Amino acid sequence: MKIGILGPSQSVSEVMAVLRRNHPYVEGIPIIYENYIQSVDLLEKYQQEVDTILFTGTTAFQYASGHIHPQVIWEYLPRNQISLLCALLKAAFLNHWDISRVSVDSYPDKLLYSTYQEIGYGREDITILRAPYTIQQPDYIRLLSSFHQEAYFSGKVSICITGIEAVDQYLRQLEVPCVKINPVTEVILQQINKLMLRYQLRLSDSNMTGVMAIRLDFMEEHSLTSKNQLEVFRSRGKIYETIYAFAQRLDAAVVEADGLFYLFTTKAVLENDTDHFTRFELLDTIGAKGPNYRMMVGIGLSPSAADAKYNAELACKKAMQQGQGGLYIAYADSQVIGPVTSKKSGGEGLVDQRLYQISQHTGIGIRTLYRLENVLAQYNISTITPAELALYLGITPRSTNRLLCKLEEAGYARVVGKTAPIQSGRPSRIVSISFEEPQG
Repeated sequence: MKIGILGPSQSVSEVMAVLRRNHPYVEGIPIIYENYIQSVDLLEKYQQEVDTILFTGTTAFQYASGHIHPQVIWEYLPRNQISLLCALLKAAFLNHWDISRVSVDSYPDKLLYSTYQEIGYGREDITILRAPYTIQQPDYIRLLSSFHQEAYFSGKVSICITGIEAVDQYLRQLEVPCVKINPVTEVILQQINKLMLRYQLRLSDSNMTGVMAIRLDFMEEHSLTSKNQLEVFRSRGKIYETIYAFAQRLDAAVVEADGLFYLFTTKAVLENDTDHFTRFELLDTIGAKGPNYRMMVGIGLSPSAADAKYNAELACKKAMQQGQGGLYIAYADSQVIGPVTSKKSGGEGLVDQRLYQISQHTGIGIRTLYRLENVLAQYNISTITPAELALYLGITPRSTNRLLCKLEEAGYARVVGKTAPIQSGRPSRIVSISFEEPQG
């Protein structure tokens, strides 16, 4: 396994040392930048050469996330209380600096005050000047450096605390007392282990067997006239042809046994074909129920083919019990969910009822909501600009604005600020999105 370590030189060296000590058989590839803006070009080059990327800080991660799509798994070293606490104690006990008057970037107020409280400082005991700038602003590093410089030389603070190496180097050249917050070994190791686990899960997930069991119930021939019997035979032949064509498109092996069609493939193929199990083209083409037939489909997932086949039969049996046809899915733990219905039957092919309700409320398609929720969760996004969201979702700015407008009207999004304009351009909205409860 190859992990690309992306960050400034010193930070990359620290992470590489932890990786070598704890995982000597994992190859670390140093990817070093002088300015976080260079991270986009570096990722375009190195993503093809590594299995995962570990950002040494959140600044480059946030910037890159708005400009390039991940082709491999990304993780970053978070800003947490332990790292901040270590920085404060080092400043107080090793350097003998006054830590009650500080200027800070990169950390939210809540975390700052709770960390000070841990070492016996109340709010009334400290003065904290927090940098008001965001990563979206041009000359972000220069703005932060000037902020700390002015705060110190004006006598407002005794020391400066930063999470950005370039800012730390600038202030040290001016002989400004400065503490660089560095992730502790425990946090570095935790994120490396998390990356390795996510990578192994992706490998095992893509290799997981997927089996589709299809059962067709046709009307009994003895109850039909000769004309209707001919119609049933024609319908059956047509449906069989469609099933085999569907299997060929999936490159799936087909086995007929015990009145069932079994299609053997992988979970990744099935997941891709069904848009993460939110719709099923075969049901859209044939229909779950016709004038002389009913189709029940079960998808079974498991590391072993035998267990996947068993789960597919379990899911198919669930579809039979419901009596209306449709698709059900049984996972490796035998949990059965569904139905995923045909669009022809009036359903939306939905499994997640929460997203279904939001879709009904907003008028936004379930597939778009699913992708949006995944983006917010994967990149730990609390606020975002429309331009950044368009890049994440791979859609046009116009489509993004229509999407955000619908979310705002339904209360699932709200504007919380604006970015500074670039040269003569207009400022961009900063939007908060949440699917938990409509925002007031």
